[in-house]
Amino acid sequence: ASERNHDHLRALGAVPVTYGDGLVERVRELAPDGVDAALDAAGPEALRASVELVKDRDRVVTMIAMEEAEKLG
Repeated sequence: ASERNHDHLRALGAVPVTYGDGLVERVRELAPDGVDAALDAAGPEALRASVELVKDRDRVVTMIAMEEAEKLG
């Protein structure tokens, strides 16, 4: 998420992480054992990061990158 949305996300109970280069590493610092689920609304690059970070690939959802989702299984 962008920095401007972090306070709103915290208010919803989320732990915000700034997107962009180094996203996977930033998430791993917060969740070294992986995350429980991921929702991609950004596209193929974010989807690949999500798949890399989740414990169970069945718990990744994309709203945009359908072709990439098919490639990743």
